[in-house]
Amino acid sequence: FKKQLAKTAQTGWAATDQESMNGPAAQAVPVFGAEQQVVAALGLIFPRHAVTTAARAKQIVALHDSARKISVRLGANVYPYGKARR
Repeated sequence: FKKQLAKTAQTGWAATDQESMNGPAAQAVPVFGAEQQVVAALGLIFPRHAVTTAARAKQIVALHDSARKISVRLGANVYPYGKARR
């Protein structure tokens, strides 16, 4: 668990792949509040067989974009993951 947590802190996202049952996978990114503390997570759950590796990478980008917007609205000064897109 500690290795997974350290990787999540470094990359800014977490994923599970059929961890508790056969079929579903999930990805999530952090949402920050005014004190730059994680206050929530934004994620997707999807059928593993229906989403390619390339599509998963695009989902992470989209999740970071949305989490950045939410974080700013919650008062965060910086969203430390992903790249801001215009």
